Amino acid sequence: MKLRQVSMRKALRTSVCLLAIAASTSASFAGGQCYRYVASPARYELRAEQVLVRPAAVVAVTVPAQPQSVAETVVVQPERAVARVIPPIYRNVREAVLVEPARQIERVMPPVLGTVTEQVEIAPARKVWQVNGEDGGLVGCWVYVPPTYATRTRAIELRPVETAYEAVPATYATRVRTVEVQPARTVYDTVPAVYATRLRPVATPPRIAYEQVPAEYRMVYRSVLVQPATAGWVPILSFDGCRGEGLSPVIYNHPPGLPDAG
Repeated sequence: MKLRQVSMRKALRTSVCLLAIAASTSASFAGGQCYRYVASPARYELRAEQVLVRPAAVVAVTVPAQPQSVAETVVVQPERAVARVIPPIYRNVREAVLVEPARQIERVMPPVLGTVTEQVEIAPARKVWQVNGEDGGLVGCWVYVPPTYATRTRAIELRPVETAYEAVPATYATRVRTVEVQPARTVYDTVPAVYATRLRPVATPPRIAYEQVPAEYRMVYRSVLVQPATAGWVPILSFDGCRGEGLSPVIYNHPPGLPDAG
């Protein structure tokens, strides 16, 4: 590659020098316009791209029967209720106790006696037929006789017999008595069930499993043309002659690709 580039540069330099000689020969006649031949090689770039080698597929795979163990939870001891007796609760209580109830005492008061002096009619007033002899004759008259009184003293009851009742209040005493605040009772405590894990052998029948096989890709590197090769004559402003290394000038009537002189 390097050798090819060196050869191309030498060929370009030879062409440019020949054209320069031809131009300098006729420059005094034609007005003297010079060109340089410029060639650019093609430019390539190495690019990597992913290429599908094998598409994705679903593959059926036969899975043979395999013995295996399954863990399962079993009840070792079921849930149960345990009876628990709570004893009664007692407390000492002070209370007033009736020793003797209220009562009434009967008291009899004797009568009060006295004396009184009073006139008592001994004989009531009356009319008496009284006959008197007067003038040899009898004269009968009713004569009024006033009542006869006498003084006597007798005992009288100044105050009769009285019965009085005296109230006697009840008599109490304080005593300490043990009372039951809360009776004995039975409560039931729940004891949770006890579980254990055991392995149980099971047989798995053969089956067909489907596996997804992903697509397979690989990287491929290829050279891509980024810029094609170019070549052409470019006008130059000044030219001092062609200094070639062992080059002999070649004169063309009209070099290829060179525009017509104006």
